[in-house]
Amino acid sequence: MNRLFAIAIIFAAALGNANAQEQNFLFSPNQMASGLPRVDSLSQFSGALGYTRIGDQDFVGLRIRPEISLFKFGIGFDVPLLFNLKDGSLRKEEFENGVGLLRMIRYVRYGMKRKDAVYLRVGELNNTYLGFGILTNNYSNNTSFERRKIGLEYDFRINKQWGIEGFYNDFDFSSFNLNGIRPYYKPFGGTSVPILKNLEFGASLVTDFDKTKTATSDSTFRRPVFTSESGMWATSIDAGTYLVNTRLLTLTAYAQAASLIKNNSDSLDRYVKANNLTYGTGLGASIGLSAQFRLIANIFTLQARIERNWHGRNFIPQFFDIAYELDRDARIAQLARAEAANGTFGRLDAQILNQITITGALYVPDNVSIVNPGMVQFNAQSPQIGPISLRATYIKSGLSNMGDALTLDERSQAFARISYNISKYFITGLEYRWTFARVEDGSFKATNFVSPFFALNIPFNLNGSTNPNAAASGSR
Repeated sequence: MNRLFAIAIIFAAALGNANAQEQNFLFSPNQMASGLPRVDSLSQFSGALGYTRIGDQDFVGLRIRPEISLFKFGIGFDVPLLFNLKDGSLRKEEFENGVGLLRMIRYVRYGMKRKDAVYLRVGELNNTYLGFGILTNNYSNNTSFERRKIGLEYDFRINKQWGIEGFYNDFDFSSFNLNGIRPYYKPFGGTSVPILKNLEFGASLVTDFDKTKTATSDSTFRRPVFTSESGMWATSIDAGTYLVNTRLLTLTAYAQAASLIKNNSDSLDRYVKANNLTYGTGLGASIGLSAQFRLIANIFTLQARIERNWHGRNFIPQFFDIAYELDRDARIAQLARAEAANGTFGRLDAQILNQITITGALYVPDNVSIVNPGMVQFNAQSPQIGPISLRATYIKSGLSNMGDALTLDERSQAFARISYNISKYFITGLEYRWTFARVEDGSFKATNFVSPFFALNIPFNLNGSTNPNAAASGSR
């Protein structure tokens, strides 16, 4: 049975297996393309020994990253042992605040989202989405490489008609943090009527009452102000179905509408009045088409997605994304300045021989500005070419000037890795990360991690899966 896997990051379309005859899932905005199993569906052991420069400090050490997948279960680890070259001390920042020693467990999961009837993932959340992504898309609870959180993501399909998906970003029991839930219904899911059998309706609720405290260097704490004083509420509805569903072509149409309910924080109200702004509940909507073309046996697959967005004052599409996790107060304050605007989202994905994957996505408001920002995203992954393999990921949101799209700053995240296979299990290479690290005042600052490494990588393949890119994946 052919099932659609949803593609990762911003409003992407899903692929189906060309050898199957029926597809049970709508195009969802995020997950891995079919034909390549997800990295966390494989078992492998990798460890990197080398030099790392974090900010202006130099470290040498070992990072061990085993991943074990058996049947529907999976667990991933990340154990960092970095020593300062100046004084020989062990770098402890990655274990402080956050989840402490539990940060060594990246995730524990059961099943795969939009593939299995039961999907659960606890720990690190990446590329999290709800429905077709108008409210929550490309969200991660671990934008900081330093402070890992324990979150929950789930998708339960009760039968062919009913299901529920959702997430919770951080089990910090001092506050009720970012939470999203979306029940969905396929009224004709138990039939074989073309188009109608895949018609899906969903409704989402997202809330955030985050009061999580973060320690600073002067023994005080900082926490998000606007969600502490008055939580965020957001709602959406959506619908979608296949228009064409054949071995060579799949075409999906969908529509969605959402509201970002006014945050009533006294501090935000003072900010609005001081800047002579108008702020209230924001409304937005979009319609879109997703098309996928594939040759026999997935020799070549091409997906395209085009979406038209309309939103009123005080609304930002994909509001709960990477930028939201970086700075809630800044993101919410941005709503007060958001003007009514229209925009277009486009995405193109190409996959060759299930090995070379290239993805590009762009959201461009009709009038790009600080109050109507854009977004750009790029992913590329190659198989091993001789002894060399490559992988790169880049995303930047909050673009007020598209000419600034490729500049690394506090709105960006990037990862690049080039590796050289010395032998079957030994790899050397260079990793580069632009991410966020803790600085002396306790806040997180955009910075770069440069890491030459020598690694051991042993794929277990306990489930009999194979992935030509596993050795080069460099997953966090």
